[in-house]
Amino acid sequence: MSDNKKPVAGVDIVDRRYVVCLLNEEGKAPRYYSGRSDTPSGQEKFFSLIEGRTVVMPPDPLSTTAVHRFGEAAVSIDRGYEAYRISGIKNGKRMARFVALLAFHQGVKNTALTKKEQEEMFAKQQEELDRLIEFTDSVGPLMERLINGNATPSDVEEMIRLEVESRYPKNGNPPLVEDIDLPDPKEDSFFARLYRYLKAKT
Repeated sequence: MSDNKKPVAGVDIVDRRYVVCLLNEEGKAPRYYSGRSDTPSGQEKFFSLIEGRTVVMPPDPLSTTAVHRFGEAAVSIDRGYEAYRISGIKNGKRMARFVALLAFHQGVKNTALTKKEQEEMFAKQQEELDRLIEFTDSVGPLMERLINGNATPSDVEEMIRLEVESRYPKNGNPPLVEDIDLPDPKEDSFFARLYRYLKAKT
């Protein structure tokens, strides 16, 4: 392994489904996970799997989102998957493990995004900004009533619903509030603290 001490993950994506191969710090003990690459819940599961790892992925909108989320130093978009396939590496688990081993033994190169990928990333950033602005505009009056001690139980429930919906794209079918787990207790972001506070009020 190179001087990069992070464990690695190799990813293959076929027909809107991903396969992830996770290797331990010694490049062994592969563990495999799969899911949908085009749904919010599938993507969140994917991001939780690769967080804290060095990742190799094929060109795909999910890969662009991963670069946006974790940075170019952590996520490498490898454009050699077709060559690997032609050489005999089958898609799925074998491909995911192959690129994971490549990352383990050779390290990863910083990703140079194509123009299309840059546009996808900028669109993702704008979408997140629009959702944040919309959430802020919607929750402002409710938050004012909460601070003043005039919020009703329905106000608190509405704030929780808006917070949950703010995490998902428009028309992304966000889950019901009661189906959402509390954020990781270690997470200290504003929205995580707000969510825990609001849940405690219900």
